[in-house]
Amino acid sequence: MYNTLWYVGAIIAAWTVFGTIKYTSEASWRIPVAMQAAMPAIQFLGIWFVPESPRWLCANNRSEEAFEVLMKYHANGDRYDTFCAFEFHEIQETIRMEKENSKNGWPVLVQTPGNRKRLLLILLVSFFSQCSGNGLVSYYLHDILSSVGIESSYDQSVINGGLTIWCFLVSICCSAFLVDVLGRRLLFLIAGFGMLITFSIWTGCSAVYAQTGNKSAGSAVIAMIFLFYGVAGFAWPGLTVAYPAEILPFSIRAKGLAVTMAATALSSVFNQYVNPIGLESLKWRFYFVYIAILVIECLCIWFLFVETKGPTLEEIAKLFDGEHANVAGNEGRTHDQETKSVEP
Repeated sequence: MYNTLWYVGAIIAAWTVFGTIKYTSEASWRIPVAMQAAMPAIQFLGIWFVPESPRWLCANNRSEEAFEVLMKYHANGDRYDTFCAFEFHEIQETIRMEKENSKNGWPVLVQTPGNRKRLLLILLVSFFSQCSGNGLVSYYLHDILSSVGIESSYDQSVINGGLTIWCFLVSICCSAFLVDVLGRRLLFLIAGFGMLITFSIWTGCSAVYAQTGNKSAGSAVIAMIFLFYGVAGFAWPGLTVAYPAEILPFSIRAKGLAVTMAATALSSVFNQYVNPIGLESLKWRFYFVYIAILVIECLCIWFLFVETKGPTLEEIAKLFDGEHANVAGNEGRTHDQETKSVEP
């Protein structure tokens, strides 16, 4: 649910602006800015209540604290839970093996075939999360709505506010709650192909409105925007951060997530500086750029994305590194055998 909660802030922002849209005093901008300042203040207070990562604790010789965290959140406080004991043992052994075989520095991200594939997936996830057509609405909803005849600030604010609520509900229900039911790759596929279909219809309806002024076509564009974000909610809000974190072993997770955030930020540059030029020059024809990106996206998901449903974070390494993975129990023992051999 981590990244899906972005929409909580989006809902507050959208409806705060809606509430101040008729203000003529400085309160029209002071209130939204004050709300933006309040959120990091709440985050600053809340961070002190977040538990430390048990993997980080184990890596820093604080094993007892690590076990306490696992026991609290994975075993309901039961110190003798066998799964919790197995998980603790696996984390310790995997970190020990990673330290023995680790190579310091950023080149580690490209030194093995497994790491190179991880890096490729990270870059693809970062780019597609920002440049699949969703950035058009996130940054230029005003221009899109104006292009189909919806120019009233009131109407645009209502649509924007409703869209944030819709996106939040879909992301929670489809992305966060179905991730362990349908798996990661299937969610990505639903999002990719669903976005391609809805965006293509969106483009066609925009073309009809631009050429004929048909109001029904304009209304269909609004419907397609909601459907587009509906299918996008199956994967991109929740898995944009969760998937890179899952496929990275502990020893390079911090570096890999730093690359994720940097690549995401760089991809957003496209939205901010290329989209306005494209929309102004090509109007609805600029949408064909995103249709091409979505076709490439679907192909990449189909042929490259790895399903990570089921294994623990440590065992996911086997999907990328095979028999060379630095994972406890990689000598051939099964999960059940490993569990039985560990004492609580």
